[in-house]
Amino acid sequence: MIDLKAIKERESKATPGPWISIFGLDGRTVYDMSGEKGIVIAKLRKTKREKEHQNAEFIAHARDDIPALLEEAEEAERLRAEVERLTVENAEYKNLIVNGTIAGKESCAHGIVKRLTADNAKLSAELEAAVEMVKEKRRLNDHMTMSGLHRNDWSVGQHIEAQLLDIESRLRGVKGEG
Repeated sequence: MIDLKAIKERESKATPGPWISIFGLDGRTVYDMSGEKGIVIAKLRKTKREKEHQNAEFIAHARDDIPALLEEAEEAERLRAEVERLTVENAEYKNLIVNGTIAGKESCAHGIVKRLTADNAKLSAELEAAVEMVKEKRRLNDHMTMSGLHRNDWSVGQHIEAQLLDIESRLRGVKGEG
């Protein structure tokens, strides 16, 4: 594995650049042009192989290329770590879907269904109690009507009757009855 930290440390200690390569009679010279006068970075003597031009260009461009490569390598490492994290997270979700459990806990879907079923049972019980209460009020209303109570008392009974019909209508809608 490449030691990016060591490369970054060496890069940070080098002269800041820009670096350029200049041809001379005895070969090529690479200069750091960050100051008023160029500082010699490297001299490549003319050889029989005649690669000094390519080598000098490589050295001169290293000042810009290496920091760019270090940035790319750091981004690749960050992305690799993110992919690893997401892979673990994905495996947990797959386990949840396939087995219905994560570390012995109920699956989310099962827990939601269980809670909704309990809520529905509670709501149904409350509605049934309300219907029974309205039926009892209806019985009282019928009794009041038969007993010949005062007209104002009788209108209260009609109000109760209207409430009963409204509650029964709502109950049919909740239970899915037409």
